[in-house]
Amino acid sequence: MTSLSLNDYLHSGETWQYLRTIMIYPLPPGLPGVFESNPYSHEVNGSLWTLQLEMVYYASLLILFFVGGLKRTRLLVLFLIVNLIHFFPMSFGTTYIELYRYFLIGMLLYAWRHVIPIRHRYALIFIVILWVFKESAMFYHLFLLVGAYLVLYAVYKWKLPTSFQVILGNLSYGMFLYGYPLQQVVAYYSPSAHAFLNFIFALPFTLLCAWLSWCLIERPSLQWMERRMARTNHQQAYKEHNQTPTTT
Repeated sequence: MTSLSLNDYLHSGETWQYLRTIMIYPLPPGLPGVFESNPYSHEVNGSLWTLQLEMVYYASLLILFFVGGLKRTRLLVLFLIVNLIHFFPMSFGTTYIELYRYFLIGMLLYAWRHVIPIRHRYALIFIVILWVFKESAMFYHLFLLVGAYLVLYAVYKWKLPTSFQVILGNLSYGMFLYGYPLQQVVAYYSPSAHAFLNFIFALPFTLLCAWLSWCLIERPSLQWMERRMARTNHQQAYKEHNQTPTTT
């Protein structure tokens, strides 16, 4: 998929620069000679632009975790602070702040997942609200909350049977991450294929890569985090219990 020979490709400084700076802003231009004839030439993976933001967001949660744990109240306070900052004009970092709000609302929905009612009537009400305000400046701000609920509604009301979920796992992030380069590969080998055919050809390979990523990277990482959080919460509860004064 590169116009260079294997020797030239491996000895090119651009190849190793791409790997070194893949998670640093701005993104490297691409790999030497790769996808030169594609409609989006030299673009290896357009989805990688989010990795820098995700690294910052997860780092902030890691800091919050070590200074006091990921308690729901702390997440709520952080969400309110970030939203307040969002309304002030800034000359830099606006994309980080803007998308951080969506990241945090996802965290909050997960933290309160056991108490949030998922009802057809609520989803219908929220859809009507979005439709009423679709031409208003309020739509953008309402969508942050209302749209997040509708995503939850779609996930829980239209979810796959449990047996399929156990087998497949959570493939959404892997599909997002690997879909772009695989569609570029399809475009390279089948330049005449239109967009729908490109999607159909790339889909099974994307699902396979997403499944492998879930099994080998994402699920083990989440399991480690859950064990670490459970241990920290247990230690915190034990500490608070020992500090509670006893009455005689």
